[in-house]
Amino acid sequence: MPLKIGDKSFSTSKPDDLDGQLLASAGCNAGEMAGMLAGAPLASTVAQAARPFLGKDAPDVPALADAIDRAGIEQVRRDVLALYSSPAAAPASVSAPKDHANG
Repeated sequence: MPLKIGDKSFSTSKPDDLDGQLLASAGCNAGEMAGMLAGAPLASTVAQAARPFLGKDAPDVPALADAIDRAGIEQVRRDVLALYSSPAAAPASVSAPKDHANG
């Protein structure tokens, strides 16, 4: 899915090490970033969330944040959140431990 920011369109792909990239750049994992995107994030947060999905030739986070701010954050936020909502980016679910005393 391409990501459109203003009049520019960027191709996207899900990195194999999304959590690692986010931990290094933003200090959180993909699930936490998706939670921030679901709220009312700043353009810089949306840019940090988008950057791992973009190619090496895409702008850096400050330039992306500026472009997102000028383009209008809401549509870009929704598009970036959709990248996190795809099954491959969703955090693994954790099952509750079975209560062996009650069967």
